[in-house]
Amino acid sequence: MTLTGLHPANIKSRGRWAALCVVVGCWLVAGCATSLVDKLYQARNGDPDDMREAITGIGEVLYAMEQEGVDYDEAGLEAVRYLIEVVTSKAANPLNRSQALSALGRLQRPDVSDLFTDSLADRFWLVRLEAAKAIIRHPNPEAAPIVIEQLLQEPRVEVRIELVRNLLEFGPDESLETLLRLHLDQTGRYDAMRLKIYSGLLKFSGEDFPLEDELSWTNYYDALVAESESSSSAAPPKERSQE
Repeated sequence: MTLTGLHPANIKSRGRWAALCVVVGCWLVAGCATSLVDKLYQARNGDPDDMREAITGIGEVLYAMEQEGVDYDEAGLEAVRYLIEVVTSKAANPLNRSQALSALGRLQRPDVSDLFTDSLADRFWLVRLEAAKAIIRHPNPEAAPIVIEQLLQEPRVEVRIELVRNLLEFGPDESLETLLRLHLDQTGRYDAMRLKIYSGLLKFSGEDFPLEDELSWTNYYDALVAESESSSSAAPPKERSQE
């Protein structure tokens, strides 16, 4: 089937054009479903390399469906379930797990935000990397404590860079104090993302201290911590709920 010459201007009847859109839509949905079924079979029955290729293809089809506004049919839902299954399987090839997480991270429809944050603690660094990238695409302030905790202990610089990018997507309440700690850190762990951290400080603090003005940033950090501690001590205690 070809779409050549099917511009609305070439269709005299609006009714015929609407009918044609329905036909083309059904053709696209049927094609996506057939492609997903084939790729799911390849993924479940092939060797690790075949699985990786199929996982990539599954992600591309699902992404195309979302871009076209096509609802997930049963094949689409099964494809999403399969990708989640791969990510959470400890027996699966680590590269396939990271590829499946990458595919899920590009999608907007399935709500798998908990999967992204849980994957930050994965043993395989590429899975953690894809998890950090996915959280950037699905900003969620509630993920900030988990992101910060992982950032402070993350051994791979590639993952730390993406986690810092996450901080810039959160608000100042979630990120400013941590960005100050990173900026003032003397271990060299955050040198590769120093300029990105600095841009976050300028954005969230409203100050314009120079990058190398360590004294001003230290004083600002101390004042911020003191204010936070003062606010915490002044807050009234929560009432206990009575059963």
